[in-house]
Amino acid sequence: MTQPPDIATVTQRLGKILIAVLLVMAIPVCFGSDDWVLTDRFKTQLKDAQNGDALAMYEVGRMYERGRGTEQDMAKAAAWFQKSADKGQQEARARLGILYYDGLGLTRNVNKAAELLTAAAGAGVSSAQFYLAMMYETGDGMPNDPQKAMHWYKAAADGGYYQAKGRMKELALQPVPARKPARKPKPVAQATVQTAAPAVSQAGTKE
Repeated sequence: MTQPPDIATVTQRLGKILIAVLLVMAIPVCFGSDDWVLTDRFKTQLKDAQNGDALAMYEVGRMYERGRGTEQDMAKAAAWFQKSADKGQQEARARLGILYYDGLGLTRNVNKAAELLTAAAGAGVSSAQFYLAMMYETGDGMPNDPQKAMHWYKAAADGGYYQAKGRMKELALQPVPARKPARKPKPVAQATVQTAAPAVSQAGTKE
């Protein structure tokens, strides 16, 4: 006859079952709390942005851009980046320039992108430096200039933009276009000086 399990064994089994149930119940709670934290952060940043905080305006734009704490909306992201950039926030200028370059949330405008990215790149924003380098490399919105492209890729890499290092290696492998020889200036024609012939008198003698 099979012996019934003792109390200690039963207690141990029940404990394992209880732990397993608690773990299963905790999984959705953790995900739900994470969503709640992001949503709460968005509401806080939005309130500060509406009160004129330039950094909060940028953060709200980023959250709209990535769909964090709110639904993704590129047009609203661009609008908040514009407001933040108008207050001098360089990171917002960089993101707005990138949206103009990619045509996300607004009509693509490489001239506007070049203006914003140049300003942000000069202020040390690595993402702007990378995109500006790419524009110089491809000649899209900027004159094709490998040297300036390499300069801005290096600046972006020094700022921690890891993608810039790969672009630097590829750019270094590209052949440098041969320079056309300078044209020699055409020789200037020398003016011929004509000497007037001596006058002859009616008598036939030279005066």
